[in-house]
Amino acid sequence: LVLFHDKDLKRMLGREGEINNYNLLELQKHNLLWQKKETDQRIIELETLFKDFPNLIYYLDLKNPSIKNLNILYSLIEK
Repeated sequence: LVLFHDKDLKRMLGREGEINNYNLLELQKHNLLWQKKETDQRIIELETLFKDFPNLIYYLDLKNPSIKNLNILYSLIEK
């Protein structure tokens, strides 16, 4: 699971297609955009975010709430 708001990649990566159609390595080849300009930031895994910032409160919106993704999220939260 990754931290990413949009369902498609157009606004934040300047690429065509939905995020669900790419794996992590493909997504991390591209820098994120901010106000249509490339930054030095890349998509981050949710697990990394939880490890780096364990005491934050998160409001999550799963774009693909499959049983598999819900189980992965549950495991991450338990850690």
